[in-house]
Amino acid sequence: MNKSLLFIMLSLIFMNTIFASTKVKLNLSQDENLYLKNKKVIKMCVDPNWMPFEKIEKGKHIGIAADYINILSEGIEIPIKLVLTTSWRESLSKAKNRDCDILSLASQTETRKKYMNFTSSYITAPIVIATRSNIPFINNLSEVLDKKLAVVKGYSLSERLKKLYPNINLVEVNSIQEGLKMVSYNKIFGYLDNSIVINYEIQQNFIGIIKISGKFQENFKLNIATRNDEPLLNKIFQKAINNINLEQKQNIFNKWILVKQISETDYNLIIQIILIFTVILIIIFYFLIRQNKLKKEIEDLNYNLEAKINTAMYDLLEAKKLAKMGIWSFDIQKQKLIWCDETYKIFDMHRRKDRELKLKDYLSLIHLDDSFFISRMYNNHLELKNEFHETHKIVTHSNKTKWVEVRCITTFDKDGRPCISKGTIQDITEKKLQDIKIQQKDKQMLHQSRLAQMGEMMSMIAHQWRQPLNAISLTSSNLQLKCIMDEMDKDFFNKELQFIDEYSQHLSTTIDDFRSFFKENKEKEVTTLIHIVNDILNIVRISIENKNIKIITDLKCHLNFKTYSNELKQVVLNLIKNAEDALLENKIDNPVITIQTICNADCQNQILIIKDNAGGINEDIIEKVFDPYFSTKKDKDGTGLGLYMSKTIIEEHCGGKLTVSNDRDGAVFSVVLPSYLDK
Repeated sequence: MNKSLLFIMLSLIFMNTIFASTKVKLNLSQDENLYLKNKKVIKMCVDPNWMPFEKIEKGKHIGIAADYINILSEGIEIPIKLVLTTSWRESLSKAKNRDCDILSLASQTETRKKYMNFTSSYITAPIVIATRSNIPFINNLSEVLDKKLAVVKGYSLSERLKKLYPNINLVEVNSIQEGLKMVSYNKIFGYLDNSIVINYEIQQNFIGIIKISGKFQENFKLNIATRNDEPLLNKIFQKAINNINLEQKQNIFNKWILVKQISETDYNLIIQIILIFTVILIIIFYFLIRQNKLKKEIEDLNYNLEAKINTAMYDLLEAKKLAKMGIWSFDIQKQKLIWCDETYKIFDMHRRKDRELKLKDYLSLIHLDDSFFISRMYNNHLELKNEFHETHKIVTHSNKTKWVEVRCITTFDKDGRPCISKGTIQDITEKKLQDIKIQQKDKQMLHQSRLAQMGEMMSMIAHQWRQPLNAISLTSSNLQLKCIMDEMDKDFFNKELQFIDEYSQHLSTTIDDFRSFFKENKEKEVTTLIHIVNDILNIVRISIENKNIKIITDLKCHLNFKTYSNELKQVVLNLIKNAEDALLENKIDNPVITIQTICNADCQNQILIIKDNAGGINEDIIEKVFDPYFSTKKDKDGTGLGLYMSKTIIEEHCGGKLTVSNDRDGAVFSVVLPSYLDK
């Protein structure tokens, strides 16, 4: 017991320790000092979600790696600037494209060595497997190669495992949280990562649910990766790492690692820690009960605590404390259905004395639109033995139509036959109606936005038609004059008539472009970003260039993808017009609109960039520009719908992402779109 108390006390002391890094002068060569002097700042990419190693939180780098980087930055005496990313794969892509100079924490692989150099490892952690808490200890990874095992996309572990075990059944997930949730729901057998990260996440969210079931011989060796086209950078960081002393390293780990990793057989320490926390809880409960207050809250706390420790979220439902949520139990073999009082209220029914119903009583209340679907999904649930979670309509005894959300789990006997389904049903009609109102509101906003753009398009078309119409008028007047003067020249007439035909074709093409832009396309179609951009430029280029605005295009991405073309064109037009308005409003001397398309390294996504040199968006309002009815065009009666609807179209209709930032010249709008054809 003394060992456990000492361990906990030391952990609490370490958690509150404020340590200062010791600044050490590096012994840099003349070339290295000159390189840093010219470099001025080093751009860094990190893993935005890999605690306790590192994380991006509110735009700042935190974690073990962040504390190391702070010490290294002092050593090399120039700032290290964080480049914001949303995933590790994005960080790797930016490193490959030289958008960042270093990766704060990366394992060395053959693929990465093509574009990065690596220092010696400064953090090492064993590779482990996390499973549900009831799984026996796993001695070797080869024992579970036939089972589904998850790793995070882009992690070096995936490449190493596929090389060592070609037949391994790997599932790539977006984050450690997603991987561990899939383990907890029995969707996969295990999740693979290093022991420090998994242990940290288990303590945060999965105590009693998930455990480390196996530790393997291989280790995660984590280094600083530097761009390989600037080899001096790697030498500098290697010297900086070598100068970090053991006390600094220990302080960093004491700050972030709250508990020691416990081996599979160290049961005594586990029991002692549980006993300590149990005693603390008993003391808290004792004083609360003596004060004769909060009795109901204590009961709720007990239920919540029990549910968290045992992961039995459905045990909590038996407490019957959940507002507006009904509980039900269905004995499959006896075909008996039991409802609680709240369930009867949802169906506008009086509670039966025996509290038992037949399955047909419930099925008869499911709306005809959903009855077949719900029956099929429940059968799938029984077959796959997973969680059932669906939303559907019901018709109550008072003939009201409601939306309900249904969840359940089913127990099975030793022969695999379903026994009892237990679950909840919740009335979500109010929320559903609100969602429908929001969809209708967005649809109305989209219509308003398209009307506004139609007015702008009409103005552009009128501008484009003016020159051809003048030319046709002059040509016809010229022919008429020749007739009056009796100077009939067949070749001259044919030539002039050909001019009129060409001008007419131009007018026809312009009107076709206009009709195509506003054509309703209810189905996705295969296109390219180059085609989208060129279609819009065919309409707006003359109007914009006549205002002395230069348009520069750099269209490198030729990937085909499937999308709603006209909705995407509407976004492109809106972003170009916003850039035009900003340039004219700020009276820029040499106004330029630049349009670029880029394919990322793995061709999974493509990026459209539209930027200007109008000075950028005020940092105080840049986060609000996508809000509905927020507009910076007060003098021009801006509606504030353009950017809001553009973001809605890109993120909800096209499955992409629309962001805005400032560079040194002006505003930069980036549209990231998936490059798939099968959806």
